[in-house]
Amino acid sequence: MSHLVDRILVVDCSVQTQIKRLKKRDNMTLESIQSIINSQVSQAFRKAHTNDLIDNSETNDRLAEQIKKLHNFYLSLSTCQDKRVCE
Repeated sequence: MSHLVDRILVVDCSVQTQIKRLKKRDNMTLESIQSIINSQVSQAFRKAHTNDLIDNSETNDRLAEQIKKLHNFYLSLSTCQDKRVCE
């Protein structure tokens, strides 16, 4: 469905971080976690098809900084598109 959008944003972290967070948050077994991860589109595929990537393995401050930067970028794209004038 990528043809329906202008850009693709992926928020990603390592598999090890996913496992650690799911164990902590949901107290899931490793088998259940692995089953969920295996049912998802691969990390390599996501990264190969993204325009913008946010690394969600760092601190919340760094995450907020990345989100703010992309938010402002997306706003500028939207404004540019609305006016039909782009640099």
